[in-house]
Order: sequence, then C-alpha cells, then structure tokens
Amino acid sequence: GRLTASIAHEIRNPLSAINHAAQLLAESELDKADSNLTQIITTQVQRLDKVVQNVLSLSRHEKGQNEVIELGKWLQNFHEEFVQANDMDDSQFTINIINDEELILFDSSHLYQVLCNLCTNAINHSKLEKQQVKIKIVCGHDVHDAVTGAAVFQAGSSGPELDIVGM
Repeated sequence: GRLTASIAHEIRNPLSAINHAAQLLAESELDKADSNLTQIITTQVQRLDKVVQNVLSLSRHEKGQNEVIELGKWLQNFHEEFVQANDMDDSQFTINIINDEELILFDSSHLYQVLCNLCTNAINHSKLEKQQVKIKIVCGHDVHDAVTGAAVFQAGSSGPELDIVGM
C-alpha cells in the first residue's frame, strides 16, 4: 500500500510538470504539427495518470467504476488514439463491430488498459516490422451464451496469429 502510493507520487510529479509544460506550449502560437505533438503529450500524460490511478485502486482493492459505454464510439476513439500514439497508419489497425450501437457496462479505464495491452502485445510480439503489423479487433456477442449475451473481443495481428478471445 505505502510503497505503491510512494511510487505513484514519484511518477505523478514529473507527469504534472510535463503536463504543465504542454499546456504552456499549447497557449503559444504553434504550427499544426507542433500543436498535434502538444496534443499527443497531453493525451499520453492523461493516459499515464489513469494507469497510476488504476494501480492505486487495485492496491486498495477498490472496484472499478462501471459505466455504460457506447462501444462503437468508444472503440473509434481508442483506435484514433492508439494509432496516433504508436505512429501507425490507419490501414494497420481495423475494428469490426458487429453492432455499432452496442452498449456495454464496464469500467472504461480498465477496458482501455486491457485493449491497449493486447494491441501493444500484437505489435511487440509480431515477427514482422512495425510498419507491416496489422491489428484487427472484432467485437460482438457470444452467440453460445444466450443468457448473458456477453461481449466478446478478438484481437489479432498479421503474421503469427495472436488471437485473444473473451472479456
């Protein structure tokens, strides 16, 4: 508990300074490329802060904050952020949602962390060069589970298949 809190504090201090510097940069006149870089910094700082929050809540044995998520919109935002953060081409990462209006009840920060880990693993553990890796996420209902109709995600990369099913 205390060790985790201490580490979180040590991570958050430089994150706060980075975030503040990005905010100051954003207030100055920047060209489009520099403005995009500033936005990437801000987004990644927020992402890291959420990771720290998740680690702290897990160390305190706190439950996640379930919320209703519009899966199609959420996955599209995830796609855009992941592609930008990992310097990928849009064509390298596709999402196939069986029902665009799908709603799920889940903690969005945990969902982000899980999918980010799966997609990062697809890149890191592929035998292909990063520019050749293609990630595909397929999302729908488990047709074999008529009672709950649980959402099922499949994530895979080109090359040696990395299929992860379930969530």
